[in-house]
Amino acid sequence: MTFAKPPNIFAGKPILKLLAALLLATSAHASLDTIKTVDLPQQPLARSIIAIGQLYDISVIFPTHLLQGKQAPAITGEYSSSELLAKLLKEPNLALKPISNNAVAIVALTSERADASLLPTYYEEITVKGEALTGSRVPNAAYNTVVPVDIVTAPELSNSGAQTLVEFLKFTPAVSGNSTSTTVSNGGDGTANVTLRGLPANNTLVLVNGRRVAYDGLAGNAVDLNTIAPIAVDRIEILTDGASAIYGSDAIAGVVNIVLKQAAQGLTVDQYYGVSSRGDMETITTNLLANHDFERGNLLVAASAYEQDGLFSRDRSFSRNADARDQGGADLRSSATPAARITLPTDEVVTLDTDTSGNYLAGTTPGDFRTATDEDRYNYNEVTSSTSPSERQNLYLAFNYQLNDNLLWQMDANYANTSATITLASMPLFTSEQETPALVAADNRYNPFGTELIDVRRRLVELGNRQQEDKSDSYRYASSLDGYLGDLHWNGYLFWSQTRSTETTSGLADLDRVVRALGPADNCQGATVDGCVPLNLFGAPGSITPDQVAYIAGTQTVRGTSDLRGFGSYLDGTFLRLPAGETQWAAGVEWRHEGTDLKAKTSGTTERFVSEVGSSGVEGRRRVTEAFLEWHLPLLTGSPGVHSLDLELAGRYSHYSDFGNNTSPKVGLKYRPIESLLLRSSFGRGFRAPSLDELNVEGLQSQLSLTDPCANEENVGVLPGCLQLADINRTQFLTIYTGDADLQPETSENTTAGVVWTPTELPGLRATLDWFYIDQKNIIDTNPQAILDENAASGRFADLVVRGPDGNIMRILAPAINLGTRQVTGLDFTLQYLFDLYAYGNFALSANGVNLMKYEQQADSSSAVVDYAGSFTDSASEGPGPLPKWKASIGVEWTKANWQLNYSLNYIDSMTETYRADDSLAEREINSWLTHNLQLNYQYSKNLRLTLGIDNLFDEPPPFVASSLTDNFDGFGYNPKQQFFYCRFSANFH
Repeated sequence: MTFAKPPNIFAGKPILKLLAALLLATSAHASLDTIKTVDLPQQPLARSIIAIGQLYDISVIFPTHLLQGKQAPAITGEYSSSELLAKLLKEPNLALKPISNNAVAIVALTSERADASLLPTYYEEITVKGEALTGSRVPNAAYNTVVPVDIVTAPELSNSGAQTLVEFLKFTPAVSGNSTSTTVSNGGDGTANVTLRGLPANNTLVLVNGRRVAYDGLAGNAVDLNTIAPIAVDRIEILTDGASAIYGSDAIAGVVNIVLKQAAQGLTVDQYYGVSSRGDMETITTNLLANHDFERGNLLVAASAYEQDGLFSRDRSFSRNADARDQGGADLRSSATPAARITLPTDEVVTLDTDTSGNYLAGTTPGDFRTATDEDRYNYNEVTSSTSPSERQNLYLAFNYQLNDNLLWQMDANYANTSATITLASMPLFTSEQETPALVAADNRYNPFGTELIDVRRRLVELGNRQQEDKSDSYRYASSLDGYLGDLHWNGYLFWSQTRSTETTSGLADLDRVVRALGPADNCQGATVDGCVPLNLFGAPGSITPDQVAYIAGTQTVRGTSDLRGFGSYLDGTFLRLPAGETQWAAGVEWRHEGTDLKAKTSGTTERFVSEVGSSGVEGRRRVTEAFLEWHLPLLTGSPGVHSLDLELAGRYSHYSDFGNNTSPKVGLKYRPIESLLLRSSFGRGFRAPSLDELNVEGLQSQLSLTDPCANEENVGVLPGCLQLADINRTQFLTIYTGDADLQPETSENTTAGVVWTPTELPGLRATLDWFYIDQKNIIDTNPQAILDENAASGRFADLVVRGPDGNIMRILAPAINLGTRQVTGLDFTLQYLFDLYAYGNFALSANGVNLMKYEQQADSSSAVVDYAGSFTDSASEGPGPLPKWKASIGVEWTKANWQLNYSLNYIDSMTETYRADDSLAEREINSWLTHNLQLNYQYSKNLRLTLGIDNLFDEPPPFVASSLTDNFDGFGYNPKQQFFYCRFSANFH
């Protein structure tokens, strides 16, 4: 059977009109013109239908029983697609019903329903074909790619009930590690990103419509997924393999390509409301989707407004107390308490006492204080937010215009405004742990002990809780011309995107003023004398007076901009006919400019704050020029034991203005011993360019949760770097990051091998199994924990680990360097099966899972290799986060008449963790987590649809994580909202 595909002359035309005219759905790059040569022998009808589906690169879904035993007639000659399909389906009384832009279903006509367009939709789209999928510029079918590509379609996204992309992707098995979202409050900034294979977010390339977009505005190196509204998404293509040969930098772990809609039916209004079973986490989303067709094109508008209430740590039983000893963990309450905790020169630790009625004493004499105990700690979880309240508004436009039969102009743009609020406990003051120690002078007006005090710990509750307000505005524009010159397809494009972000943090304390207010009395005599107001740390909570608060209180505002602009062009077509078929190729060039600016402004005269993350200025620019070539060669076909054998070659050359050149090659092999079985393998080299932030940041401060080896008595006097015993109660340390203009790219080697089974006897079945291996070197890291460990073990890095006279760490300097290696190995599997039980309805089964076999990481050549697979290490300790050995999702969909029921399971395997228990480190197991989700849809009429759903049906709390910095669970891997109810009403008018 031979076919010749003519040029694409229908691209960009309203797809529904084509469906009505030709009874066939197609994608933007499939041909609908006359089939020039047809030679279909008499054979089972199913085989003929599959052949037509492969010809047009679409999904053709049909219940087996409709075609069972039916023979297609032999057809020879020249036919239009509609004539050919009519011949095939006429006698069995069947018809094609469109179910999306890229898939059709075969349905039975009855005397009551002779029009296929009136039949209810029983099927969900399971694949997208007919154009270049993510990972290749050469058009290919989803089941025929040399590397694994998972495709999430708009119906799947809708059926999940997720109102943000990261909420959906969080439970995708290939996603693990530190993917941020609004569930990450302490240390978050309101943005959301995705991490494939547990590698950092900057190792996953995020594209929108196949184009790069600007990173988040706060000098980040990952794309904020909150800038994309799900209503505008047509599909998400997830390539779980390195792709630097196709896309360049960042695609070491894989690529997430968010493909936005280009057309729709009429006007759709969608209203969503959700609330947890506890009456909180109220979520409201309003969506509008409108499409207008005109003679030569269409205009699509999508608008979305999203609002979600926050969740405080105190609102859940598992997170309300930082003292987790009753859950099998440790007491992580803070030693910076509302009534000061003071270490006297005699090493006695005291705190303010109370009278018999429980009221605090005045704190004006030494007798007002008593010996402090470990129970005199502060439970900051009473006031911290666990999930940030957030709002988002999104607007998306897409315009398609067919200039002539061979030239299509496409334009799309979107705007997003996002905001989130993070609440943290009031400022903790550790006088000895500041960049400039805030020692309490012996003659300080409020010092009752009459001697200099080095270590005073006080929670500055009078300043109120710290509030972090994050806001951003994101803009994106892209335009392209797409056309044909004979059989040669070409595309020229330009793109621009920018994100402007602002982060305002209140409730801070000016470090320089605190140092002065606690210092010698002659340097701080009062506001009317020298402008300085002495600070009282010794009284009861509330004893810091309004004038003292006014003197030390500060606010910091950080403004950042990230921008990206560029243009490019690519060609694809056929080049050479080999005995096994025509070779396909694609080639292109791209130029782009990247930039970032970050500036901090404070309300006072200083840029230094007490115990707080500090932001320095970052400014960077660079230019990138790239070229790529891809070539697919059919080597064998129709030989004994060889249905087909294909070789794929690709390579990309990149020139960066700030570090030089890089070349990334890739080779892939596809072998089909029989038509229904595909064996595939690939090998490629990848790289990640150092981010502008990593190259240019100076003096960025953070309070990291680290383990000081010198706080272990057994190491003192034994390890060269541990000369004194450090404070066991210290868990967070001031860490100062710096960039390095001489950084070189990270590099990787990616290898995959897999099998794809698509049996023709079961046309609705598709199963895949893929092995992957990532060998990464030259990792850009700051790794304060590795610096701290090496300093203790050998005495090295004494200039980076600064300790005070008491042996406690004052600060750690963490420069960015190319350091360390990483090797990741695992298995992916997927299963999809659609079948029809006729009287009992239609069913769709899906399963997707990842087995992480190895995640070995070495901080540097002198360090031990650590396998993190199956373990958890908190991101606050610079760890990779949750890396379960098994992560899977299973879904079942049933459809009959106007009803649709979806049931899904999300599973995260158990993990081990190391946490501090009392004065030593201990290991424990984090329980596995299995959640059930249920959704019911009812198509009330042709235009109205009602959805009811329950997430986490059995109200499973996230598993307890003892080593988590906050909330006793990990916000990167789990969701704290527990049982959640939602409803959605959709109305379509066309």
